[in-house]
Amino acid sequence: MTTFQNNLKTHISIFMHHLVKSNAQWINKPKFHMLTHLPASILRFGPAPLFATKKFKSYNGILRNASTHSNRLAPGRNIAIKFGNFHALRSVLSGGVSYNQKTQTTSNASPQVLNIFQNTPSIQNSMGYDAASYQFAKQFPFESPVHQPTNELPIPPSLRTQFPSLEFCQIIKSSNVAEYIGCVNSIWNTSAMFVVFLTKMKDAGVNPYYGMQQFSKTNAAGFVLSSDIVATLNLQHNCFDGKSSFHAPEEHRRMAQLAIRPIQPNELVDGINQGHETWNLNCED
Repeated sequence: MTTFQNNLKTHISIFMHHLVKSNAQWINKPKFHMLTHLPASILRFGPAPLFATKKFKSYNGILRNASTHSNRLAPGRNIAIKFGNFHALRSVLSGGVSYNQKTQTTSNASPQVLNIFQNTPSIQNSMGYDAASYQFAKQFPFESPVHQPTNELPIPPSLRTQFPSLEFCQIIKSSNVAEYIGCVNSIWNTSAMFVVFLTKMKDAGVNPYYGMQQFSKTNAAGFVLSSDIVATLNLQHNCFDGKSSFHAPEEHRRMAQLAIRPIQPNELVDGINQGHETWNLNCED
């Protein structure tokens, strides 16, 4: 977490520096001010959710609605009670039986109430029920496919037939293998998977023009499953002439291992002054 916090603060500082340097007018944007409090919020409330997605906005709306009538003395408890009531309502409308501890009796909703839930797909969807996904489970018991672990697969009969006197030992892939970059030489198609033959590559220094990490081939080679390949990286470092798109930025950043230089205080001051000059020019125009 300490490393993550330091990297996050560094990137936020770099972003704010370039933003204010372009035009100091951006300081009036509240969202950028909130960005400076993001590291502290993560330490207090946990990992930052994907707040830019529509799903989070929908969830955030429900959370706001649940906390509107909170007395602010125990907002977490009030929100939990709201969601608990929602789950209880969902249980009643789906035919659940409730037990009264005082009278020691059970009760359930009337058929008229259940029909509202059973015959209204919009209400079902609003409560997280998808009728189509439960069509297969009408009869019990039913068969469910179970995937066998890859480290417990049987020996192929063809190998047994071809080499009857030999003993076979399955090699289990280690889970702590370090990531590396490789150049694909060929791809072999087996009966159930693809095997990739590649040449390992090593760092060759940073390109002085692009400021990007360069790689060169080594004499080491190996075979990997296509499912173990995390991403395909563009290593030609001439995206304009090659007309290639920049994808998988996270893998590029992690594998390049470029040192990120933090913004110094004097650079922040110079950037703010330049941003003020740009803002003043726009006001004069």
